[in-house]
Amino acid sequence: MQEAWYKSYGIHMNPNLAKNGYVCLSLLGTWYGRGCEKWIPHKSTVLQLLVSIQALVLNSQPYFNEPSMVPFRSRLPHNKKLSLSYNETVFLRSLCTITWVLHKPPMHFKRFVESHFRSRGRAILLACKAYMEGAMVGSNDLSRRDGKSSSMEFRSQLKPYFDRLLRDFKAIGADCEGIAA
Repeated sequence: MQEAWYKSYGIHMNPNLAKNGYVCLSLLGTWYGRGCEKWIPHKSTVLQLLVSIQALVLNSQPYFNEPSMVPFRSRLPHNKKLSLSYNETVFLRSLCTITWVLHKPPMHFKRFVESHFRSRGRAILLACKAYMEGAMVGSNDLSRRDGKSSSMEFRSQLKPYFDRLLRDFKAIGADCEGIAA
């Protein structure tokens, strides 16, 4: 069995990513799989692993990664609502993780973390603003702000994270011009 871990800060982000940092993928032998879904020594590659993580973990509907939910992916509107709610929760948890990483970066990675968020901070804040105005989490169309795409609870929970990230991003020199709290 191969192993992969991620820095979770004790936060559950995805059915494939445990609070303790354990990554669950058939390619790693931490879940069942067939054929090329399993790690094959001398044949499988790190690229294959990264593509699997991108496709299976970093997708738009991680709620349906739960094995019991796969058959219901598109059948019931109620499950789509649960999926959206899950995405909203994960987005808030992601913002929490960003804050923790900024304040306590992994050893020897402080400059890298700050550089990353200097370059991506503006986009993160603009996405937060769009979500607070009703755009759907994860949408490619952040201009759709009808107030019905994200829940009121999510929008109200998002505001304190936005305020904190705005301060933190300004402190590291990210371009926050024109983005008001």
